[in-house]
Amino acid sequence: MALPGVPLLLLLNKVFPSQQDINPFQLPPERGGGVHIPWRKVALIPVEDGAFYVPLLLLGVTVPHAAIFAFLFGAFHYPHYAVIDCIFKRGIFFVASLWVLPHGLGSIVVGHLLQDVIVLALLQITTGAAKKQDAAHK
Repeated sequence: MALPGVPLLLLLNKVFPSQQDINPFQLPPERGGGVHIPWRKVALIPVEDGAFYVPLLLLGVTVPHAAIFAFLFGAFHYPHYAVIDCIFKRGIFFVASLWVLPHGLGSIVVGHLLQDVIVLALLQITTGAAKKQDAAHK
């Protein structure tokens, strides 16, 4: 069974290549250590979630199906994230599949968007505080 959103994700990656190769949250040197907000990746969160959660919903949310799709979700992220990050993503996907997905796909997408916004805000706060601390020491 083909995942419906994967061709769209692959096409978007070809048309709009990513500016950062490894980690979308890394600090680019040209911005003085500021946080690069990957708006393109944030906009693709619903597509990414739909590509893996919709087929899971169509097959039925069971433990074996959730485990298979969690593995695929982690494998999909492997080229852009470290292996340990992919394992973590697999675990989160598995837990979300079993406990959040039965409440609706919208819950997954909103939760994913909120998670990324919180992480980006925390990165902005911590890098801003570090820059102020460095400026105070000079």
